[in-house]
Amino acid sequence: MVSNSQDKIWGMQDCIVYALEHNISVKQTQLNSEIEKINLDESKFSQLPSLNASASHSYNFGRNVDPTTNRFVEQEIRSGNMSVNGNMTIFNGFSIRNQIKQNELDYLAGIENIERRKNDLMLNVAAAYLQVVYAKEAVILAEKRLSSAKESRDRTKKMVDAGSIAMGSFYDEESAVATEELNMVQAENNLSTAIIDLTQLMDIDYNPNFPVESPKVDLPDQSAVALRTDEIYNVAMETLPVVRFSDYKVQSAELNLSRIKGFRYPRLSVFGSLSSGYSSLAQTITSISPLEFEKTSFGDQLDNNYNERFGFSLSVPIFNGRSTESNIQRSKISLENARYDQELTHDQLYKDVILAHTQANSAQKRYSAAERSSVAMNESFKYAKKRYELGALSSIEFLKARDNLDFAESEFLQSKYELIFRIKALDFYLGRPLTF
Repeated sequence: MVSNSQDKIWGMQDCIVYALEHNISVKQTQLNSEIEKINLDESKFSQLPSLNASASHSYNFGRNVDPTTNRFVEQEIRSGNMSVNGNMTIFNGFSIRNQIKQNELDYLAGIENIERRKNDLMLNVAAAYLQVVYAKEAVILAEKRLSSAKESRDRTKKMVDAGSIAMGSFYDEESAVATEELNMVQAENNLSTAIIDLTQLMDIDYNPNFPVESPKVDLPDQSAVALRTDEIYNVAMETLPVVRFSDYKVQSAELNLSRIKGFRYPRLSVFGSLSSGYSSLAQTITSISPLEFEKTSFGDQLDNNYNERFGFSLSVPIFNGRSTESNIQRSKISLENARYDQELTHDQLYKDVILAHTQANSAQKRYSAAERSSVAMNESFKYAKKRYELGALSSIEFLKARDNLDFAESEFLQSKYELIFRIKALDFYLGRPLTF
């Protein structure tokens, strides 16, 4: 976890950007994508010839074969060999070419998977952020209600002391204060829970006073709610990375099947090598009459023993324990499974779009009703308060009026932030940036 700055005020975009940079799940997905890139580069280089060099130096004692004369000798021999070998596949049923294409698709799928992870994280952070903002304002509202209840209790106490009303009214007010204190504790607990959820998504140390900034914007454009679900779904199919991810996986599985089928075909390769060697027993005739020898120099031996080799290799598969056929069958099953995953992705996306559209519609209606209720309850409470102060309303009736107002204000506040999030969720499916 990363420590956060105590004096920084976090806006929603700040939280989203920070989460994208520090979330471990996103980082792991990015690392997987880097592996796919390495696999792609490796498969591209596999088209090039392989080239290897080798050298050896050995000591032989006792009865050995002189590598220069192929005769048995009874003495120590020091010998060495050096070679450079190359090999290149000319044809192998297009397996290398299909492997490159498959790895390229896997890499592209990995890129889309990163974007999918980021999109999911952004939505989750946005929802958690709005929950913190709502919980924060709910605490402010609870503080306001508690303060109001205490003022009402104190005023009632004065009226009881003056003999204007009965002592029972004071007990009602005292009970109301205790209830509001309990509500205050619950509101603070809800805020703490919301902050924990948000900071965990951001991979940041928990701070009970985590400072967030309430969105200072009007309700977002709600035109997306008026669209049909099939219109939103069609746009989502074109824009969301989760769709492209499943498409790439199907194409990758198709190429994998083609690659495996290529092992049924003969494999043609070209090879070549350059080599030379030396021996401590190597001698060169210096005189014929009389016959005389001298040790052949190291450089002369390398020239004398220099060898070039070049050729072609053809491997024809005849029987290999049905390993190729078994791999083909497994690849066919993997391809079918990838197609099912693709279908499930499309189905799930359609369900998600329908759900998001339904929730946005409901949130819009809820907000409209909550707004009207809040306005009406405020007017009703003002009237009830005047009657209570004149002694025309009992404390029980006054407390009920205040409870109704509190519920209406809380409902309006919650419906406001729910509508903001539901609209932004629809915008997400329409490929619009998640900004507030």
